[in-house]
Amino acid sequence: MDILWGLVFIVTGVFISAYGGVLFRFALAALGFGMGAILAWWLSGSQPELTRILISLGVGGIAGALLYMLVRVGVYVAGGVLGLVLAFLVVSILGIKNTAFDAILLVAGTGLAGYFGPRLGRMITILAMAAAGAFQVVYGLALIFAGQVAEDAAPTELLGQPLALAVFLTVAAISALSYMRPRVGVIQPVR
Repeated sequence: MDILWGLVFIVTGVFISAYGGVLFRFALAALGFGMGAILAWWLSGSQPELTRILISLGVGGIAGALLYMLVRVGVYVAGGVLGLVLAFLVVSILGIKNTAFDAILLVAGTGLAGYFGPRLGRMITILAMAAAGAFQVVYGLALIFAGQVAEDAAPTELLGQPLALAVFLTVAAISALSYMRPRVGVIQPVR
């Protein structure tokens, strides 16, 4: 079942990375589904497999629908998502094993970046979609290739592994750079 979930996360991550800036509303929905399902899957770890699937689908669907409807405050949501992914990165690299402290860092990163996100303007959506898409791709790969990409697929420890970090940074950089390139239409002949 991890292979199926891994594919779902990879597909949503690639969609967010590729189309997050162009189809922002749909990318927010995919982002909500992916992040909601990842968090629900992680938090329901002690439940039976079928229960985890149903909980993850339900939470992911609700989070996706909620973010789809919240497009008017999308800049704040994008800032919060960027803060959450950066907080996952910091927690993973520092190797903190205290769940309460992890939660405090994740909430603080989400809140601070969500509040200050609009100050970055259009750049916040580019960075948030690139980071969130890359995180979902890496999480999907960790589920499919259990133990090879990362020792543990827990989101708070995922990016602390060298291969997972390298894939995350590569996908995020490619995605961000593809948004930043100038969009050129038809080339006009010089007269």
